[in-house]
Amino acid sequence: MTTERTIIAILVAFILGVLLTGTSIGGAVLDPVTGLFQPAAAGSPAPVNLVNFQGELTDPGTGDPIADGNYSIRFSVWDSLAAGSEKWNETQATVAVADGLFSVLLGSVTALTATVFEESPRYLEVKVGADPAMTPRQQFATVAYAFHAVNAWSLGGNSGTTAGTDIVGTTDNQALELHVDGSRALRLEPDATSPNVIGGFSGNSVTGAFGATIGGGGASSSANSVTADYGTVGGGVSNTASSFAATVGGGSLNVASGISSTVPGGVSNTASGDNSFAAGLRAKAIHNGAFVWGDSTNANITSTATNQFTVRAAGGTRIFSNSAASIGVSLAAGGNAWAAISDRNVKANFAAVDGRDVLDQLASIPIETWNLKSQDESIRHIGPVAQDFYAAFDVGEDDRYITTSDADGVALAAIQALYDIVQEQDSQIAALKGEGVAPAQAASADLALTGGEGSNGLVYGLLLALLFALPAGVVATVLGRRALAR
Repeated sequence: MTTERTIIAILVAFILGVLLTGTSIGGAVLDPVTGLFQPAAAGSPAPVNLVNFQGELTDPGTGDPIADGNYSIRFSVWDSLAAGSEKWNETQATVAVADGLFSVLLGSVTALTATVFEESPRYLEVKVGADPAMTPRQQFATVAYAFHAVNAWSLGGNSGTTAGTDIVGTTDNQALELHVDGSRALRLEPDATSPNVIGGFSGNSVTGAFGATIGGGGASSSANSVTADYGTVGGGVSNTASSFAATVGGGSLNVASGISSTVPGGVSNTASGDNSFAAGLRAKAIHNGAFVWGDSTNANITSTATNQFTVRAAGGTRIFSNSAASIGVSLAAGGNAWAAISDRNVKANFAAVDGRDVLDQLASIPIETWNLKSQDESIRHIGPVAQDFYAAFDVGEDDRYITTSDADGVALAAIQALYDIVQEQDSQIAALKGEGVAPAQAASADLALTGGEGSNGLVYGLLLALLFALPAGVVATVLGRRALAR
Protein backbone atom coordinates (compact mmCIF):
# COMPACT_ATOMS: atom_id res chain seq x y z
CA MET A 1 0.00 0.00 0.00
CA THR A 2 1.28 3.46 -0.77
CA THR A 3 1.89 6.01 1.96
CA GLU A 4 -0.54 8.45 0.42
CA ARG A 5 -4.28 8.45 0.70
CA THR A 6 -6.90 10.15 -1.45
CA ILE A 7 -10.21 11.30 -0.07
CA ILE A 8 -12.99 11.28 -2.60
CA ALA A 9 -16.76 11.73 -2.69
CA ILE A 10 -16.60 13.80 0.47
CA LEU A 11 -20.09 14.19 1.94
CA VAL A 12 -20.19 17.15 4.28
CA ALA A 13 -23.15 17.80 6.51
CA PHE A 14 -22.15 20.79 8.62
CA ILE A 15 -24.56 21.20 11.45
CA LEU A 16 -24.45 22.10 15.12
CA GLY A 17 -24.58 18.90 17.11
CA VAL A 18 -25.02 15.24 16.15
CA LEU A 19 -26.97 14.88 12.92
CA LEU A 20 -29.03 11.85 13.87
CA THR A 21 -29.45 12.36 17.60
CA GLY A 22 -30.82 15.89 17.54
CA THR A 23 -29.18 19.18 18.47
CA SER A 24 -30.19 22.82 18.90
CA ILE A 25 -29.44 25.97 16.96
CA GLY A 26 -30.47 29.34 18.40
CA GLY A 27 -32.99 27.67 20.71
CA ALA A 28 -34.32 25.18 18.09
CA VAL A 29 -33.83 21.40 17.89
CA LEU A 30 -33.06 19.38 14.77
CA ASP A 31 -35.74 16.76 14.11
CA PRO A 32 -33.84 13.62 12.88
CA VAL A 33 -36.88 12.42 10.93
CA THR A 34 -37.91 15.58 9.04
CA GLY A 35 -34.49 17.27 9.04
CA LEU A 36 -36.19 20.50 10.18
CA PHE A 37 -35.48 22.57 13.29
CA GLN A 38 -38.33 22.71 15.80
CA PRO A 39 -38.71 24.85 18.98
CA ALA A 40 -36.71 23.39 21.86
CA ALA A 41 -38.60 21.89 24.75
CA ALA A 42 -38.16 23.34 28.22
CA GLY A 43 -35.09 21.91 29.92
CA SER A 44 -33.39 20.90 26.68
CA PRO A 45 -29.61 20.46 26.96
CA ALA A 46 -27.33 23.22 25.83
CA PRO A 47 -26.23 22.94 22.18
CA VAL A 48 -22.98 21.09 21.38
CA ASN A 49 -20.64 22.45 18.71
CA LEU A 50 -19.91 19.43 16.51
CA VAL A 51 -19.56 19.03 12.75
CA ASN A 52 -20.51 15.74 11.10
CA PHE A 53 -17.95 14.93 8.42
CA GLN A 54 -18.04 11.89 6.09
CA GLY A 55 -15.54 10.82 3.45
CA GLU A 56 -13.97 7.97 1.47
CA LEU A 57 -10.30 7.00 1.46
CA THR A 58 -8.82 5.27 -1.63
CA ASP A 59 -5.41 4.07 -2.73
CA PRO A 60 -4.04 6.70 -5.13
CA GLY A 61 -2.40 4.05 -7.27
CA THR A 62 -5.35 1.74 -7.87
CA GLY A 63 -8.30 3.87 -6.85
CA ASP A 64 -9.51 1.04 -4.63
CA PRO A 65 -10.76 1.67 -1.07
CA ILE A 66 -8.05 1.32 1.53
CA ALA A 67 -8.03 -1.65 3.87
CA ASP A 68 -10.53 -1.72 6.69
CA GLY A 69 -9.20 -0.73 10.07
CA ASN A 70 -8.65 2.13 12.49
CA TYR A 71 -6.61 5.11 11.32
CA SER A 72 -5.22 8.25 12.95
CA ILE A 73 -6.54 11.28 11.07
CA ARG A 74 -5.68 14.92 11.73
CA PHE A 75 -8.31 17.54 10.81
CA SER A 76 -7.56 21.28 10.69
CA VAL A 77 -9.35 24.48 9.65
CA TRP A 78 -7.52 27.13 7.61
CA ASP A 79 -8.32 30.63 6.32
CA SER A 80 -6.89 29.96 2.86
CA LEU A 81 -7.05 27.29 0.17
CA ALA A 82 -3.26 27.02 0.36
CA ALA A 83 -0.82 28.22 3.02
CA GLY A 84 -2.58 30.81 5.25
CA SER A 85 -3.21 30.53 9.00
CA GLU A 86 -4.49 27.53 10.87
CA LYS A 87 -7.55 28.34 13.00
CA TRP A 88 -8.25 24.97 14.62
CA ASN A 89 -7.09 21.33 14.63
CA GLU A 90 -7.63 18.00 16.29
CA THR A 91 -6.35 14.45 15.81
CA GLN A 92 -8.76 11.55 16.10
CA ALA A 93 -6.54 8.54 16.80
CA THR A 94 -8.92 5.66 15.98
CA VAL A 95 -11.16 6.53 13.08
CA ALA A 96 -12.94 3.39 11.87
CA VAL A 97 -12.72 2.88 8.08
CA ALA A 98 -14.87 0.26 6.33
CA ASP A 99 -14.82 -0.12 2.54
CA GLY A 100 -12.90 3.13 2.52
CA LEU A 101 -15.75 5.05 4.19
CA PHE A 102 -15.54 6.90 7.49
CA SER A 103 -17.65 9.31 9.50
CA VAL A 104 -16.43 11.56 12.29
CA LEU A 105 -17.69 14.35 14.48
CA LEU A 106 -15.27 17.26 14.24
CA GLY A 107 -14.91 18.98 17.57
CA SER A 108 -15.23 15.82 19.62
CA VAL A 109 -11.55 16.00 20.63
CA THR A 110 -10.81 19.74 20.48
CA ALA A 111 -13.78 22.05 20.93
CA LEU A 112 -14.97 23.99 17.91
CA THR A 113 -15.98 27.54 18.80
CA ALA A 114 -17.89 30.16 16.88
CA THR A 115 -14.71 32.24 16.60
CA VAL A 116 -13.28 29.64 14.20
CA PHE A 117 -15.94 30.68 11.68
CA GLU A 118 -16.06 34.42 12.44
CA GLU A 119 -14.83 35.18 8.94
CA SER A 120 -15.11 33.38 5.62
CA PRO A 121 -14.03 31.47 3.69
CA ARG A 122 -12.74 28.60 5.79
CA TYR A 123 -11.11 25.39 4.50
CA LEU A 124 -10.78 21.88 5.95
CA GLU A 125 -7.45 20.02 5.67
CA VAL A 126 -7.24 16.23 6.21
CA LYS A 127 -4.03 14.31 7.02
CA VAL A 128 -4.00 10.51 7.48
CA GLY A 129 -1.27 9.09 9.73
CA ALA A 130 2.22 10.09 8.59
CA ASP A 131 1.08 10.82 5.04
CA PRO A 132 1.25 14.38 3.73
CA ALA A 133 -1.88 16.50 4.04
CA MET A 134 -4.33 15.89 1.24
CA THR A 135 -4.81 18.57 -1.37
CA PRO A 136 -6.69 20.60 -2.20
CA ARG A 137 -8.30 21.61 1.05
CA GLN A 138 -12.10 21.42 1.12
CA GLN A 139 -14.06 24.68 1.50
CA PHE A 140 -16.72 24.74 4.18
CA ALA A 141 -20.28 25.18 2.98
CA THR A 142 -22.53 27.96 4.22
CA VAL A 143 -24.11 25.91 6.98
CA ALA A 144 -20.81 25.65 8.84
CA TYR A 145 -21.12 29.26 9.82
CA ALA A 146 -24.35 28.40 11.66
CA PHE A 147 -22.14 28.03 14.72
CA HIS A 148 -23.01 31.68 15.26
CA ALA A 149 -26.67 30.69 15.61
CA VAL A 150 -25.86 29.36 19.07
CA ASN A 151 -25.26 32.95 20.10
CA ALA A 152 -28.26 34.36 18.22
CA TRP A 153 -30.74 36.59 20.05
CA SER A 154 -34.11 34.96 20.50
CA LEU A 155 -37.31 36.65 19.35
CA GLY A 156 -38.82 35.75 22.69
CA GLY A 157 -36.08 37.39 24.72
CA ASN A 158 -32.79 36.24 26.20
CA SER A 159 -31.45 35.43 29.62
CA GLY A 160 -28.06 34.79 31.08
CA THR A 161 -26.40 37.51 28.99
CA THR A 162 -23.37 39.51 30.10
CA ALA A 163 -23.39 43.24 29.45
CA GLY A 164 -20.45 44.31 27.33
CA THR A 165 -19.79 40.73 26.23
CA ASP A 166 -23.06 39.68 24.63
CA ILE A 167 -23.87 42.44 22.17
CA VAL A 168 -26.02 43.19 19.16
CA GLY A 169 -24.10 45.43 16.79
CA THR A 170 -21.06 45.87 14.63
CA THR A 171 -17.33 45.58 15.27
CA ASP A 172 -16.21 47.68 12.31
CA ASN A 173 -16.50 51.35 11.38
CA GLN A 174 -19.87 51.00 9.70
CA ALA A 175 -23.27 52.38 10.69
CA LEU A 176 -25.96 50.06 12.02
CA GLU A 177 -29.57 50.53 10.94
CA LEU A 178 -32.88 49.18 12.19
CA HIS A 179 -35.74 49.14 9.69
CA VAL A 180 -39.50 48.78 10.08
CA ASP A 181 -41.88 48.13 7.20
CA GLY A 182 -38.96 48.44 4.83
CA SER A 183 -37.87 51.91 5.97
CA ARG A 184 -35.08 53.02 8.27
CA ALA A 185 -36.30 53.84 11.77
CA LEU A 186 -33.00 54.01 13.66
CA ARG A 187 -29.43 54.61 12.55
CA LEU A 188 -26.36 54.35 14.77
CA GLU A 189 -23.29 56.03 13.29
CA PRO A 190 -19.85 55.20 14.69
CA ASP A 191 -17.35 57.82 15.82
CA ALA A 192 -14.18 57.44 17.83
CA THR A 193 -15.30 60.13 20.28
CA SER A 194 -19.03 59.49 20.57
CA PRO A 195 -21.51 57.83 18.18
CA ASN A 196 -24.51 59.55 16.62
CA VAL A 197 -28.04 58.28 17.22
CA ILE A 198 -30.59 59.10 14.51
CA GLY A 199 -34.18 57.99 14.98
CA GLY A 200 -37.44 58.64 13.18
CA PHE A 201 -37.84 59.60 9.54
CA SER A 202 -35.21 58.13 7.23
CA GLY A 203 -34.34 61.61 5.98
CA ASN A 204 -33.35 62.89 9.43
CA SER A 205 -29.61 63.55 9.43
CA VAL A 206 -26.51 64.38 11.43
CA THR A 207 -23.88 66.18 9.38
CA GLY A 208 -20.26 66.88 10.33
CA ALA A 209 -20.83 66.13 13.99
CA PHE A 210 -20.34 63.47 16.67
CA GLY A 211 -22.24 62.68 19.85
CA ALA A 212 -25.43 64.00 18.23
CA THR A 213 -28.94 62.71 18.81
CA ILE A 214 -32.20 62.85 16.88
CA GLY A 215 -34.84 61.04 18.88
CA GLY A 216 -37.48 60.79 16.17
CA GLY A 217 -40.02 62.78 14.21
CA GLY A 218 -39.36 64.29 10.82
CA ALA A 219 -41.22 63.84 7.55
CA SER A 220 -40.78 64.27 3.85
CA SER A 221 -39.63 67.88 3.21
CA SER A 222 -39.70 68.43 7.00
CA ALA A 223 -36.72 66.46 8.25
CA ASN A 224 -34.92 67.13 11.52
CA SER A 225 -31.19 67.80 11.48
CA VAL A 226 -28.18 68.28 13.72
CA THR A 227 -25.05 69.93 12.36
CA ALA A 228 -22.87 70.40 15.45
CA ASP A 229 -21.22 68.17 18.04
CA TYR A 230 -23.50 66.95 20.84
CA GLY A 231 -26.53 68.68 19.34
CA THR A 232 -29.94 67.21 20.06
CA VAL A 233 -33.35 67.23 18.40
CA GLY A 234 -35.88 65.26 20.38
CA GLY A 235 -38.59 65.05 17.75
CA GLY A 236 -41.14 67.14 15.90
CA VAL A 237 -40.60 68.34 12.35
CA SER A 238 -38.32 70.81 10.58
CA ASN A 239 -36.20 71.36 13.69
CA THR A 240 -32.46 72.11 13.67
CA ALA A 241 -29.73 72.12 16.32
CA SER A 242 -26.72 73.81 14.75
CA SER A 243 -24.35 74.69 17.57
CA PHE A 244 -22.36 72.81 20.19
CA ALA A 245 -24.69 71.07 22.68
CA ALA A 246 -27.70 72.97 21.36
CA THR A 247 -31.10 71.36 21.96
CA VAL A 248 -34.54 71.42 20.35
CA GLY A 249 -37.02 69.31 22.27
CA GLY A 250 -39.73 69.13 19.63
CA GLY A 251 -42.37 71.24 17.98
CA SER A 252 -41.80 72.57 14.48
CA LEU A 253 -39.67 75.08 12.62
CA ASN A 254 -37.46 75.66 15.66
CA VAL A 255 -33.75 76.50 15.58
CA ALA A 256 -31.21 76.28 18.40
CA SER A 257 -28.08 77.91 16.98
CA GLY A 258 -26.35 79.26 20.09
CA ILE A 259 -23.87 77.23 22.13
CA SER A 260 -25.84 75.22 24.71
CA SER A 261 -29.02 77.00 23.68
CA THR A 262 -32.47 75.47 24.19
CA VAL A 263 -35.83 75.48 22.45
CA PRO A 264 -38.07 73.03 24.34
CA GLY A 265 -40.80 73.07 21.72
CA GLY A 266 -43.44 75.30 20.21
CA VAL A 267 -43.37 76.82 16.74
CA SER A 268 -40.93 79.09 14.92
CA ASN A 269 -38.74 79.80 17.93
CA THR A 270 -35.05 80.73 17.70
CA ALA A 271 -32.41 80.50 20.41
CA SER A 272 -29.36 82.00 18.72
CA GLY A 273 -27.65 83.43 21.80
CA ASP A 274 -25.26 81.23 23.74
CA ASN A 275 -27.02 79.65 26.74
CA SER A 276 -30.29 81.21 25.63
CA PHE A 277 -33.86 79.86 25.90
CA ALA A 278 -36.82 80.44 23.60
CA ALA A 279 -40.24 78.81 23.83
CA GLY A 280 -43.86 79.23 22.79
CA LEU A 281 -44.66 80.89 19.46
CA ARG A 282 -42.13 83.04 17.56
CA ALA A 283 -39.92 83.69 20.57
CA LYS A 284 -36.47 84.99 19.53
CA ALA A 285 -33.69 84.77 22.12
CA ILE A 286 -30.98 86.46 20.09
CA HIS A 287 -28.73 87.54 22.97
CA ASN A 288 -26.46 85.44 25.18
CA GLY A 289 -28.24 84.23 28.28
CA ALA A 290 -31.61 85.60 27.17
CA PHE A 291 -34.89 83.92 28.15
CA VAL A 292 -37.88 84.61 25.92
CA TRP A 293 -41.42 83.26 26.17
CA GLY A 294 -43.99 83.96 23.50
CA ASP A 295 -47.72 83.37 23.98
CA SER A 296 -50.05 82.40 21.13
CA THR A 297 -49.92 85.87 19.60
CA ASN A 298 -48.74 85.38 16.01
CA ALA A 299 -45.93 87.91 16.14
CA ASN A 300 -42.26 87.89 17.09
CA ILE A 301 -41.23 88.61 20.67
CA THR A 302 -37.48 89.29 20.77
CA SER A 303 -34.85 89.84 23.43
CA THR A 304 -33.17 93.26 23.50
CA ALA A 305 -30.24 92.68 25.86
CA THR A 306 -27.86 90.06 27.19
CA ASN A 307 -29.11 88.03 30.19
CA GLN A 308 -32.61 89.44 29.82
CA PHE A 309 -35.90 87.81 30.86
CA THR A 310 -38.67 88.59 28.37
CA VAL A 311 -42.24 87.30 28.51
CA ARG A 312 -45.26 88.14 26.40
CA ALA A 313 -48.45 87.02 28.18
CA ALA A 314 -51.36 88.95 26.70
CA GLY A 315 -53.76 87.20 29.05
CA GLY A 316 -51.94 88.40 32.18
CA THR A 317 -49.25 87.00 34.44
CA ARG A 318 -49.50 85.27 37.80
CA ILE A 319 -46.69 84.26 40.15
CA PHE A 320 -47.43 82.22 43.26
CA SER A 321 -45.15 81.72 46.23
CA ASN A 322 -46.90 78.80 47.93
CA SER A 323 -47.85 75.29 46.89
CA ALA A 324 -51.58 75.98 47.10
CA ALA A 325 -51.23 78.81 44.56
CA SER A 326 -53.13 81.16 46.86
CA ILE A 327 -50.41 83.68 47.69
CA GLY A 328 -48.58 85.76 45.09
CA VAL A 329 -48.76 88.63 42.66
CA SER A 330 -50.42 89.18 39.30
CA LEU A 331 -50.13 91.48 36.33
CA ALA A 332 -53.49 91.99 34.68
CA ALA A 333 -53.93 91.68 30.92
CA GLY A 334 -52.95 95.04 29.47
CA GLY A 335 -51.83 96.26 32.91
CA ASN A 336 -48.52 97.87 33.92
CA ALA A 337 -48.34 97.26 37.68
CA TRP A 338 -48.17 94.19 39.88
CA ALA A 339 -51.10 93.50 42.19
CA ALA A 340 -50.29 91.71 45.43
CA ILE A 341 -53.05 89.61 46.95
CA SER A 342 -54.38 91.29 50.09
CA ASP A 343 -57.53 89.29 50.72
CA ARG A 344 -58.60 89.22 54.38
CA ASN A 345 -59.13 85.48 54.01
CA VAL A 346 -55.40 84.85 53.51
CA LYS A 347 -54.39 86.86 56.59
CA ALA A 348 -54.40 86.06 60.31
CA ASN A 349 -53.38 87.43 63.73
CA PHE A 350 -54.57 90.99 63.18
CA ALA A 351 -53.37 93.67 65.63
CA ALA A 352 -54.17 97.38 65.85
CA VAL A 353 -51.59 99.98 64.86
CA ASP A 354 -50.89 103.22 66.72
CA GLY A 355 -50.71 105.70 63.87
CA ARG A 356 -49.07 108.39 66.00
CA ASP A 357 -46.29 105.94 66.93
CA VAL A 358 -45.83 104.94 63.31
CA LEU A 359 -45.62 108.63 62.39
CA ASP A 360 -43.01 109.28 65.04
CA GLN A 361 -40.90 106.31 63.89
CA LEU A 362 -41.25 107.33 60.27
CA ALA A 363 -40.12 110.85 61.06
CA SER A 364 -36.90 109.45 62.53
CA ILE A 365 -35.94 107.29 59.53
CA PRO A 366 -33.37 108.88 57.19
CA ILE A 367 -34.72 109.42 53.68
CA GLU A 368 -31.86 109.75 51.22
CA THR A 369 -31.05 109.49 47.55
CA TRP A 370 -28.63 106.79 46.43
CA ASN A 371 -27.68 104.47 43.57
CA LEU A 372 -27.56 100.69 43.47
CA LYS A 373 -24.06 99.26 43.15
CA SER A 374 -25.29 97.08 40.29
CA GLN A 375 -26.26 100.18 38.28
CA ASP A 376 -24.42 103.24 37.06
CA GLU A 377 -24.05 105.91 39.75
CA SER A 378 -25.93 108.37 37.55
CA ILE A 379 -29.13 106.35 38.11
CA ARG A 380 -30.51 107.75 41.37
CA HIS A 381 -33.24 106.46 43.72
CA ILE A 382 -34.85 107.84 46.89
CA GLY A 383 -36.00 106.13 50.06
CA PRO A 384 -34.90 104.52 53.32
CA VAL A 385 -32.63 101.50 53.70
CA ALA A 386 -34.12 98.20 54.83
CA GLN A 387 -32.10 98.05 58.03
CA ASP A 388 -33.58 101.36 59.31
CA PHE A 389 -37.08 100.39 58.22
CA TYR A 390 -36.86 97.00 59.96
CA ALA A 391 -35.45 98.52 63.15
CA ALA A 392 -38.28 101.05 63.26
CA PHE A 393 -41.25 98.80 62.49
CA ASP A 394 -40.06 95.18 62.88
CA VAL A 395 -41.99 93.91 59.86
CA GLY A 396 -40.96 91.72 56.94
CA GLU A 397 -38.81 88.61 56.59
CA ASP A 398 -35.48 90.22 57.50
CA ASP A 399 -33.60 93.52 57.55
CA ARG A 400 -32.43 93.38 53.93
CA TYR A 401 -35.73 93.87 52.16
CA ILE A 402 -38.72 96.24 52.22
CA THR A 403 -41.87 94.77 50.70
CA THR A 404 -44.30 97.07 48.93
CA SER A 405 -47.12 95.89 51.20
CA ASP A 406 -45.19 96.95 54.34
CA ALA A 407 -44.11 100.29 52.85
CA ASP A 408 -47.69 101.02 51.80
CA GLY A 409 -48.99 100.00 55.22
CA VAL A 410 -46.61 102.35 57.02
CA ALA A 411 -47.52 105.21 54.68
CA LEU A 412 -51.26 104.65 55.14
CA ALA A 413 -50.97 104.48 58.94
CA ALA A 414 -48.96 107.71 58.96
CA ILE A 415 -51.51 109.43 56.72
CA GLN A 416 -54.31 108.49 59.10
CA ALA A 417 -52.31 109.84 62.03
CA LEU A 418 -51.63 113.08 60.15
CA TYR A 419 -55.30 113.40 59.31
CA ASP A 420 -56.19 113.10 62.97
CA ILE A 421 -53.64 115.79 63.87
CA VAL A 422 -55.01 118.13 61.20
CA GLN A 423 -58.54 117.60 62.46
CA GLU A 424 -57.46 118.40 66.01
CA GLN A 425 -55.72 121.57 64.88
CA ASP A 426 -58.75 122.67 62.88
CA SER A 427 -60.90 122.20 65.98
CA GLN A 428 -58.48 124.23 68.12
CA ILE A 429 -58.40 127.06 65.60
CA ALA A 430 -62.16 127.14 65.38
CA ALA A 431 -62.39 127.19 69.19
CA LEU A 432 -60.01 130.11 69.44
CA LYS A 433 -61.96 132.06 66.91
CA GLY A 434 -65.22 131.27 68.73
CA GLU A 435 -63.84 132.58 72.00
CA GLY A 436 -63.34 135.99 70.45
CA VAL A 437 -59.60 135.90 70.17
CA ALA A 438 -58.25 138.93 68.36
CA PRO A 439 -57.86 138.36 64.61
CA ALA A 440 -54.11 138.88 64.77
CA GLN A 441 -53.75 136.34 67.58
CA ALA A 442 -55.99 133.81 65.80
CA ALA A 443 -54.01 134.25 62.64
CA SER A 444 -50.76 133.69 64.55
CA ALA A 445 -52.17 130.55 66.16
CA ASP A 446 -53.50 129.37 62.81
CA LEU A 447 -50.05 129.84 61.27
CA ALA A 448 -48.35 127.89 64.02
CA LEU A 449 -50.86 125.03 64.05
CA THR A 450 -50.87 124.63 60.30
CA GLY A 451 -47.11 124.46 60.16
CA GLY A 452 -46.23 127.79 58.63
CA GLU A 453 -43.35 128.53 60.95
CA GLY A 454 -44.05 126.58 64.15
CA SER A 455 -42.87 123.18 65.33
CA ASN A 456 -45.84 121.48 63.71
CA GLY A 457 -44.59 122.40 60.26
CA LEU A 458 -43.35 118.83 60.08
CA VAL A 459 -46.94 117.62 60.08
CA TYR A 460 -47.83 119.11 56.75
CA GLY A 461 -44.42 118.34 55.33
CA LEU A 462 -44.85 114.64 56.07
CA LEU A 463 -48.45 114.70 54.90
CA LEU A 464 -47.46 116.09 51.53
CA ALA A 465 -44.63 113.56 51.19
CA LEU A 466 -46.95 110.68 51.96
CA LEU A 467 -49.63 111.97 49.63
CA PHE A 468 -47.13 112.00 46.79
CA ALA A 469 -45.83 108.50 47.74
CA LEU A 470 -49.20 106.80 47.38
CA PRO A 471 -51.74 106.64 44.58
CA ALA A 472 -54.28 109.50 44.81
CA GLY A 473 -57.20 107.06 44.92
CA VAL A 474 -55.76 105.26 47.93
CA VAL A 475 -55.16 108.50 49.85
CA ALA A 476 -58.65 109.78 49.05
CA THR A 477 -60.21 106.53 50.24
CA VAL A 478 -58.31 106.59 53.53
CA LEU A 479 -59.07 110.21 54.28
CA GLY A 480 -62.69 109.82 53.24
CA ARG A 481 -63.22 106.91 55.59
CA ARG A 482 -61.59 108.80 58.45
CA ALA A 483 -63.90 111.79 57.83
CA LEU A 484 -66.99 109.59 57.84
CA ALA A 485 -65.81 107.99 61.07
CA ARG A 486 -65.87 111.37 62.69
